[in-house]
Amino acid sequence: MKKLLIILVLFFPKVLMAYECGFDQLVPGKTKKQLEELNIYAYGPEENGIFIYNINSFDICKEDLSKVHGLTINLFFKKNDLIKVNYENNIPNNSILFDIANNVYKLNFKRDQTKVLKKQPESYSLDKGQNSYFYLNVKANDNQREFLEIIDDTKIDELEKAILKSEEPKQ
Repeated sequence: MKKLLIILVLFFPKVLMAYECGFDQLVPGKTKKQLEELNIYAYGPEENGIFIYNINSFDICKEDLSKVHGLTINLFFKKNDLIKVNYENNIPNNSILFDIANNVYKLNFKRDQTKVLKKQPESYSLDKGQNSYFYLNVKANDNQREFLEIIDDTKIDELEKAILKSEEPKQ
């Protein structure tokens, strides 16, 4: 049985790591209308032209949620356009976001094995097209929190200005 599992892992890694989720559709540049195909209906009041919509992996995954059950996803919109995606994984000892970054978004991040062995925080970043990708794994003892952020570089200034404006005291 062990030999069969080793063969499957070596020759069919994408099959074992496949997610029946629409993660690949969650990229800046998509419109609210396009995300409706994933059953994401991101409508509501905007603040300073920005709308933030929160979803769970349950909302966009079809089967075998055991691999992705700890994910929360925040979608940031400027009018109708998705400009930022934030993933967060709170499940200890589960590096699902690192797998999603490499297998879904094809980022090819390489783990710093020294940091992994010493249980130190890991962070990786990459620019791809007009998007920037940031991965962070914060560790404390045997627990960890993972983050994956995807930002449209051409619209991040607009988002930051809107966030700063919303933090200003209301008069």
